Amino acid sequence: MITCISACQRQLGETINTLRFSQRAKCIKNKPVVNHDPKSKLIISLRQTVEKLQYELALTTTKKTDVEHDCYDCKSVIASSEHHKQFLDHEEEIIQLNLKCESLNEALQKHTDRCKEDAKEDV
Repeated sequence: MITCISACQRQLGETINTLRFSQRAKCIKNKPVVNHDPKSKLIISLRQTVEKLQYELALTTTKKTDVEHDCYDCKSVIASSEHHKQFLDHEEEIIQLNLKCESLNEALQKHTDRCKEDAKEDV
């Protein structure tokens, strides 16, 4: 804040009042707060979760493909029960992630539809 004061004796009262005001104004502290709509916040959160699950699904699918490729290249890998168990575990993870992803997509779609309906009612 810039304060203009006068050195003139006649303006002494005005100068003192200006300095007092400047001091009070200097003590004011503002805390900016971003207003977020809770519905849009939930939608963003759900979308991030869906993206994360799709990424995990892609990683799991890549791991499954690598295991299948190894199995075709080397017959001993199929015979190894440990590798076969890992392959089955990955397959189960893929199924679980697919189900979770589908349910989150459905929830996101329902919530989006509800938000659109609310927006139409507000208009």
